Amino acid sequence: MTTTKRGTYWLPKSSAERLIESMILDTLSTRGLSGWSVIFSRESHRLGVCAYSTKEITISRKVILSDWAQAVDTAMHEAAHAIAGPTAGHGPRWKAMARELGATPKAKAEGFVNTHDHGETKQVKTSYGPTPVILGETTLTVERFGLITVMDLQRKKFLGKAADGKLYTLSVDRLHPNYGDPSKIAQRAVKLKDGRGREVEIILGKSTYIHEGRSYIATEPRNRNVVCMDPQGNQLLVPAEYLTKN
Repeated sequence: MTTTKRGTYWLPKSSAERLIESMILDTLSTRGLSGWSVIFSRESHRLGVCAYSTKEITISRKVILSDWAQAVDTAMHEAAHAIAGPTAGHGPRWKAMARELGATPKAKAEGFVNTHDHGETKQVKTSYGPTPVILGETTLTVERFGLITVMDLQRKKFLGKAADGKLYTLSVDRLHPNYGDPSKIAQRAVKLKDGRGREVEIILGKSTYIHEGRSYIATEPRNRNVVCMDPQGNQLLVPAEYLTKN
């Protein structure tokens, strides 16, 4: 499976994290597996990861804070992956081991909400201006995603849970009632590097790009490119040097 960005994970372990670590390592040891380590992340979009190449199991700190039963289930879910081996996936061998360890034999866990944030209203910065968001309760219709419940906020992204249980990480812009209307984008200047490393100034909400007869307004910087939107809400990713200031 995937590896982790190690530099952001080496923080002191809480007593709960040390207990989870001990549970995982003891479980692996009783089945003859050694040399594994347990690390803890700040992620919300996935609760745990088993990396065979580095012999590391990663557990989300947020699930430990929000739901201890789910944290234990996640720990045993990932331990079952380590024991079943890299070719097992979420197939019969893994499911049998998950059941043996007391974990729910499901491929994906449900999303979770930090209990101390549930029902709390937060002011979120978006490209359209600040907007209030109620964690765990706010629902909205977002194009192909249908109804989305806001589970967690992460800077310019939010974790949303669809009606079918799937989790998505989406731009916080989608939480603003003016989302999809480029004329309502809050204007601000940003400086980007073009393909040759030259500095280009773009005014979000004002700089435009003409494509197939349509005028697109710059809405969001993205590395050396800019996300642009037409009046119908259609988006294009445009190199910074192609935009003009009108």
